[in-house]
Amino acid sequence: LCDTVSNPVPAPGAVASRNYNRAVAQTWAFVHWQDPELIKNGDCTWFASQALWAGGLPETSAWRRRSTNPIDRGQPTKTAKFADLLPDYLVNQGLATRKTIAWRDNTAAGAQIGDLIVYDWDGPANGTIDHISIVTGFSGTYPLVSQHTSARWNRGWAWDPSARNWIQYSHPGSVAYLVHITY
Repeated sequence: LCDTVSNPVPAPGAVASRNYNRAVAQTWAFVHWQDPELIKNGDCTWFASQALWAGGLPETSAWRRRSTNPIDRGQPTKTAKFADLLPDYLVNQGLATRKTIAWRDNTAAGAQIGDLIVYDWDGPANGTIDHISIVTGFSGTYPLVSQHTSARWNRGWAWDPSARNWIQYSHPGSVAYLVHITY
């Protein structure tokens, strides 16, 4: 069975982060996974950003809930709402590492609660991240993720519930990455 909010156990062999509270990020995702989606065609990144902030990652001028740019009129910054921008931002700021996950890897490259699993799946992989999810549980050592667009709670990281098939088959040529939070 998967871990729950009352038992937020990291993956086997997990190492504690400096300031990131994985259990709080997990709890935020559990509480908000059914909230209305606020960012049309991009709420997965906004959902993940909010969980990461809840867990203690710091907002910056490039990654904030409300942009200071008058053109954005108080909307989240682009990094907080576009899937292709957030993973690179986290890595470039030294907040995370990024590693390709083999579809057959039932540990998703050692994913831990609060890490992100991101997908390049529109057409064959083209280097552009199309979707973001956050690790919120485990079935044994197999990571479960929660997400928006479409709202899902603790789905298997490599499973596509809409297609009722494995992502590697429902999205031929797709690639998944672990964005491991190191903050």
